[in-house]
Amino acid sequence: MTYMTVRDFFESVLKHVRLIAFLTALAIIACSAALYMTQKSTARVIIKYIGADAKDGYAENGEEIRPYEINSSAVIQKAVQQLGYDGVDTERLRRNITVSPLIPTSEEEKYDSWIENFADYENTEENMESPVYYEVTYTSAYGRDFAKNILNAVIKQYRIFYAENYTYISDITDLGGEIVQQYDYYETIELLNDKIESNITYLDNISTGDLNYRSIETGYSIDDLKDGYNNIKNHELAVAERSVLDSGASKNSSLLIDSLRNKISGAEQDSSLASQKAETNKGLMEVYSVKNEEYIWDDQNDSDRDQDDSVDYDGQVRGDVERDHVYEQNKSTYDQLMLDYVEFRTESENLLIDKTVYESAVKSFSSPTANSETNAEIESTLTTACDKYNELYALTETVIDDYNAFKSSRSIETESDVTVEDTQNDVFYYGVSVIVAIGLGIVLSIAIELILFRKKAEAKDEADDDYTEDENQDDDAYEEAVNEELTEDETVKEEEVEAGEAL
Repeated sequence: MTYMTVRDFFESVLKHVRLIAFLTALAIIACSAALYMTQKSTARVIIKYIGADAKDGYAENGEEIRPYEINSSAVIQKAVQQLGYDGVDTERLRRNITVSPLIPTSEEEKYDSWIENFADYENTEENMESPVYYEVTYTSAYGRDFAKNILNAVIKQYRIFYAENYTYISDITDLGGEIVQQYDYYETIELLNDKIESNITYLDNISTGDLNYRSIETGYSIDDLKDGYNNIKNHELAVAERSVLDSGASKNSSLLIDSLRNKISGAEQDSSLASQKAETNKGLMEVYSVKNEEYIWDDQNDSDRDQDDSVDYDGQVRGDVERDHVYEQNKSTYDQLMLDYVEFRTESENLLIDKTVYESAVKSFSSPTANSETNAEIESTLTTACDKYNELYALTETVIDDYNAFKSSRSIETESDVTVEDTQNDVFYYGVSVIVAIGLGIVLSIAIELILFRKKAEAKDEADDDYTEDENQDDDAYEEAVNEELTEDETVKEEEVEAGEAL
């Protein structure tokens, strides 16, 4: 049986230290590859709804807050577009985003106290304040930077989404896009004028309904943009429009006249339809007015009913009501009918004005006086107007993006920067792999030495057996030689005896 002393153990380890080092390096490389293939990173951030009614679960416009819209497809898609990641599976991203409410300890203790004491049957879970803090996490196998970028973009797009859908300020969808001079002169002027009017109206709603926001990135304010659009409208566009109408300049007068006549016909029909709607609303208003007078008469002559200060007995019923957690004045049915009537009448009259303008334009283009120089001048003026508009529109988009980000910060704030952590402990796995490699190297070293010791012992035993056998063979030969000598001596003696006897 082979034994190994402590000295032999350490000598075996030192003798095979290269093997142990090789196994350790191999384990580190294998662990790195495995971690690279299986490692996941989790990005997390905490947001807070800071609206006045957020603790009651309501947004600024009175609708219920829906924090789980953070991982909606609309928000994820915009986040991916913002980052410019093409070919990314948005549905997979959405599934890996989790939204968890963070309930304050005071609220949990208060509710536990209600349940424990059972003192008030009205105190239920519905009476608890709604959470305003939420933890948003995103787990990805594509690295720490990817996880952080995705979560940052998602939170930014959700804040804009929230501001656009749950506050009173309109969003960017009303902005007109860029314009190019691809139509006839008159049509280009008309299209550009409509876009400018739309953008001015949109910007005016922001400056009058909220504030004259100034962009940090561009330095332009909302009023600066409005002034820029008005400048284009009152200078380049006005000059081009006057030149076109005075000279009847066009790229193709026959096609343009046909288009204008179609617009005249459409405006006339739409005006007639709007006028009919207005008359219908007027008839409904008369019916409602009669019914309302009957209601007020009955209410005034009801001796059993107390007088209500919220009722205007000389006109329509009025009352200030709290609706959807927003204090606003109630709109009566008669009010709505009146507003619709005014809208239809206004639309009808505006369409008639458009019809007159188109008829005047047809007369101008029916007898044109423009020459090639006039056309070149008009094209140059329109090109300048379109270029200025497109530059201003690009500035407007940047300013509105900044404004939306600012607006969203007044509703949702981030309590911390996005942090990223790995779901697997690298140090632990590297440590385990190194320990296992060293242990395996020591075991192999001992096993190799034990095998060598055993072979040496077997060789020694075999050598001893051969030596013993040789000694035994020598003894047998010696004994045989002695026996042979004795036999010879005896034979000689016998021969001598026989010879003596013969004598």
